[in-house]
Amino acid sequence: MKIGYAAPLATLETMHQPCDAAARAGFDYFEVPLAPLGLLEGREKAALDVLSALSLPCLAAQSFLPRGLVPTGPEIDENRVKTYLGKAAELCQALGIPVAVFGAAWSRNVPDGARTTIPSSPATSRRSATTRPSRSRSCTT
Repeated sequence: MKIGYAAPLATLETMHQPCDAAARAGFDYFEVPLAPLGLLEGREKAALDVLSALSLPCLAAQSFLPRGLVPTGPEIDENRVKTYLGKAAELCQALGIPVAVFGAAWSRNVPDGARTTIPSSPATSRRSATTRPSRSRSCTT
């Protein structure tokens, strides 16, 4: 079993500090927060460079969405969300991160008045219109 350290929301410039502390404490891997990396501000290359140089391997990503990137409801900017998801997926792939946790509580809320049913389409016809919370695993073996 490998034990990872879920990092606090450090900035890209200070990300090495919690990682180095986790390495000294004996953790096996670093769980990097994606939200503060500036992926929508053109900082993908800087994020890749910094995360590739950390003292522990990045084997999981958490704090998936930056605050203000609304994934549901009438205020959603679908193009911006899709752009961010693509950049986050590319970064995770480049770093060999197999797990990304959609974990920020604020990002899982459905705004008042938002549609709460899944529209019928070829992409969703195989899914249930009601969803149940999934159980995630937080360790890698």
